[in-house]
Amino acid sequence: MLDLTTLTADSVLDIASFLQAKDLIRLEQTSSHFLSLEKEQLWKNLCQQRWEPWPRYKLIPERLEELKSSSPYCSWKKHFLRVEQEATSMEIKKCDLQNLNWFLSFSQSGVRGETRSDFQQVRFQESTLLVPGYPPLPYEIVNQAPPEIVVTSLHNSQIGDQPFSKKQWLKIANFPPHAIAKRLANAEWIIANRNVTMVSCKRGKNPSSSKSLVNFN
Repeated sequence: MLDLTTLTADSVLDIASFLQAKDLIRLEQTSSHFLSLEKEQLWKNLCQQRWEPWPRYKLIPERLEELKSSSPYCSWKKHFLRVEQEATSMEIKKCDLQNLNWFLSFSQSGVRGETRSDFQQVRFQESTLLVPGYPPLPYEIVNQAPPEIVVTSLHNSQIGDQPFSKKQWLKIANFPPHAIAKRLANAEWIIANRNVTMVSCKRGKNPSSSKSLVNFN
């Protein structure tokens, strides 16, 4: 077994740069020498690599400034662990509904099958959903298995890269129940029933780019 204490700090950090986050953590737990080294750049690099496909977290200059101002004393390791938990969570919370941008597309029956309307921005408030052309719609996150018909009635274009939740669904006024899923490809939410699809994105994101969040084929 390699004795890290026989290597220079730069050599140890160079070797560690090839490790994944779980391996870095394991190494910290088993090597006091490695634990004592400065590893901020290692964790920042991991954040950059891991968050690259996730628009909400990607380390663009705006995001770096946001982290610097909101968490000036937070380590990159803590940033990584927090985002990992948040981005891969399959349980939606009311704060996700209220704090993210949401765009809605209606299903339209066409001669050649189902098509999608253009996305329009909608907004979740404390207890109501605001959709252009509709009165405020009461909503509720129901923390139980959705009716089976909710998932089986969805179109292929509404299905992301993860199964819809079997523990939650969204009740909106008297409309059919809405299934909930997370797309790990971009760490965004999909909420859908046979009539509509809603997708989340970062606050301030250009609405015209929201179409890239779901498959329109």
